[in-house]
Amino acid sequence: MARNRSVYHCAFPRTRSNCPHHLRPIVSSIRTASVLLLAASLLLVGCGDSAPPLPGEAALAEVEEGTPRDEVMALLPQGELTVEGTFEGYRRNRYLTDGMMVEVVWLHRQGSAGEFEEPRADLTPVIFVDAVLDGWGWDHFDARADEWSLPVPEAPLTEEVDPA
Repeated sequence: MARNRSVYHCAFPRTRSNCPHHLRPIVSSIRTASVLLLAASLLLVGCGDSAPPLPGEAALAEVEEGTPRDEVMALLPQGELTVEGTFEGYRRNRYLTDGMMVEVVWLHRQGSAGEFEEPRADLTPVIFVDAVLDGWGWDHFDARADEWSLPVPEAPLTEEVDPA
């Protein structure tokens, strides 16, 4: 008496893939769906937040308010602008407000050659008050600009720099 070694109770004989004939389309569909799901997941991960970080963001995250300006600037790469009125190769605006010397240093991405079409995407403001770090980033700048009536750059910045 011959034994039936098939684990499945099916009228069709076992195939090389150990899958009964009537289940082959289902298994094939599951495999295809798995491959498509994996491909879609990889595509979504690759298309995540593709916006690059703001210039200097990583270095500034390590610094606390009250840090002297020279220590902060030493953590950042040298800027590439050579126009008169720049500071460490970056644009700088200085204001005397309520008896305080307020400096805004505009960090930019390397290779920008001084052209900034979208200031909020291309620049990071770093605010120093009396040569110590007050804060950085657009949220901080906007709050201080309202408080101290500082001009807010909305239009593209050009090579013209304050001579101060």
